[in-house]
Amino acid sequence: MTSRSASLSLTSILLTLSLHGCTDPTPSDTVVRDFLYQTVNSYELYRDHFEIRSWERVNGWKDQNDYVVTADVTLKSKQAYIGLLAECAVELEPWLKGSWVESSQLALIDLQARMTGTQADFLSYWNHDASKTPAPRKLQELSARVTHDDQAKLLVACDYLLLDQYGSIIDRNLTPDTRLSRRYELRFKQTERGWQGMNR
Repeated sequence: MTSRSASLSLTSILLTLSLHGCTDPTPSDTVVRDFLYQTVNSYELYRDHFEIRSWERVNGWKDQNDYVVTADVTLKSKQAYIGLLAECAVELEPWLKGSWVESSQLALIDLQARMTGTQADFLSYWNHDASKTPAPRKLQELSARVTHDDQAKLLVACDYLLLDQYGSIIDRNLTPDTRLSRRYELRFKQTERGWQGMNR
């Protein structure tokens, strides 16, 4: 083998190593963390009302051309349940003087709350637990704009909607100290730009 041939062979080997040998066999912790945070914050409740306090990479395995990572995350609530109620009530306030459809929807929710017993449970919470928590600024401002009966109607509706949608995650005992633990299974694909998380 001539020196020129040897030089070309060595160049080919180095090029092959640079293309294949330097590719991470698994997603790095940084890639996993970034995609985990993106996934968690894609859920409205977590994005708006919780913050990520810690996370841990638990396991990982090859799945055909993909790589799967399981990761645990700890979330901390940003506010108490009454804070969620206040934000929801402000959002629904236009329904009080809105279209026939909106006012009918509010009346229907109120009826459902009565029939399911949610209203009675909410009133017990409101008269006991909520009274121990300072009213959020948004709720104070709402009280100055609407009547007592209209505010009660909005709060009952919001309580029903919040628990109907998120009842498997939160309840009326939510406080700023509430912490949640969640496990996520994340899927990654190897691309020309490295490992990238794949939304299902």
